[in-house]
Amino acid sequence: WCTIQGLFAPTEWVWARTVVLFSRVTAISDDQGAPRTVCAVALLAAPCTGCGVIKEKPPEEPDQYSIVGKDIPPDKAKDVLNEVGGNFAYGPGLGDTAVSVGTVVVFPPYAIYLLGNAVLSLSGYEPVTVASMLPEESGKQWSDTYDHIVSGPGKVVAAVSGHEYRSREVADARLKKALDAANAASSPEHAEEKSK
Repeated sequence: WCTIQGLFAPTEWVWARTVVLFSRVTAISDDQGAPRTVCAVALLAAPCTGCGVIKEKPPEEPDQYSIVGKDIPPDKAKDVLNEVGGNFAYGPGLGDTAVSVGTVVVFPPYAIYLLGNAVLSLSGYEPVTVASMLPEESGKQWSDTYDHIVSGPGKVVAAVSGHEYRSREVADARLKKALDAANAASSPEHAEEKSK
C-alpha cells in the first residue's frame, strides 16, 4: 500500500517507503526464504516499472485522430472508414480481438490492461505490450510470432472474400494514404478552392 501511495509522491518518498516495506518483508522468518526473496525483489522493482515503458507514438505512424473535428467531404470519410474496416477484417484485427476477448473471459482483470492501453492510444502514446518490454530483437520476434498467430482469421476472411491479406505494415500504409487525402480535403486551402 505504501508503495502504491508513494508512486504519486516525489521519488525520494517512493524509495523511502519501499525500503521500509523491504525491511518488513525481510523480517519474515527464515523458514519462508523463497517467498521472502520474491516479495523483496518485487518491492524493489515496483518503483521502476513505469520508467521508459510509456513512449510517444512516432510521427510517421498514421494518426487516426488527426481528422477528428474536421469537416471532411463524405467521399473522403467513406474512404477512411473503408480502409479502417478493411484493415480490421482482412488483417490481424479479427484475431487480435478474439485473443483479447478470450483473455478477458478467462482472466477478467486483463480488461484493465486493455483500457489502459486504449487511454494511452487516445493520448498519443504507444500501447504497452510484451514486445515493448523486451529488447529490440526479442520484441520483434515476439511481435512476428504474435502476428503469425492472430493473422489466421484475417487470412481466412480475405481469402473467402477475394481480397488480399493486409499485414500491419500494409494496413498502416493504406490508412496513412487515406488519412492524408482526408486531411488535405479538409484543409482551409481546399475549402477556398471549392468555394470559388
